[in-house]
Formats: sequence, structure tokens, C-alpha cells
Amino acid sequence: MGWFSRRQPEKATAPTAAAPASSTTGVDATGQVLASLREYVSRLSDGKLAVGAIDAKGHIFDCGYVDSFKSAELLNFVEKQFGVSIPEVELVGALCTLESIARHVAGKRG
Repeated sequence: MGWFSRRQPEKATAPTAAAPASSTTGVDATGQVLASLREYVSRLSDGKLAVGAIDAKGHIFDCGYVDSFKSAELLNFVEKQFGVSIPEVELVGALCTLESIARHVAGKRG
């Protein structure tokens, strides 16, 4: 369970190191974006949510990773960091997981 949820979060485990990318293929680019997103969401929680505890396939609101205020900060980060603008409404639709956001960003960056 995530940081913004009403239930107590499970004990966070230590973050795991991501494997270095061997090339700039779409999969590697998505993995790099995903790693950045997970780190940023962890920072948004003020240290209450470890990077390794973030499920990339979990719904960002249902898992409690972000709330409405933090989602705006996340989208601002995506735009500044990757140059990709995402409408906030997309976070409750097609781009509701960090994995889907990472795929979208990697696809837009080419």
C-alpha cells in the first residue's frame, strides 16, 4: 500500500539497483524513464516510500503513490525532465501506472 493511502504501508524494503542500460532501445529507454519516475515518486513521499516498494504496474492513485496535488507535481517533473506534456486527465485513464507513463514518455521521445 502506498504513502497516501489510509491503510498503513507495509514495511518498505531497500531499493534495488537498476541494471545499466546496454543500448538505447525502446525497452531500455522505458526502463530508464521508469527508474526516474520511481525515484521521483519516492522523493514525493518524503522518504516514506522506498523506491523498491513502488509497483510500476500499480494504479498510482489506488496504490496511494500520489494524490491530486502530488500528481500535478509528477506531471510537472515529466515535462521538465523529459520534455513530454501529459494532460492530468490521462492519469485516471490510459496512463494510470508508472509503467504506462514510462512507455508513453519513451515513445514520445523517440
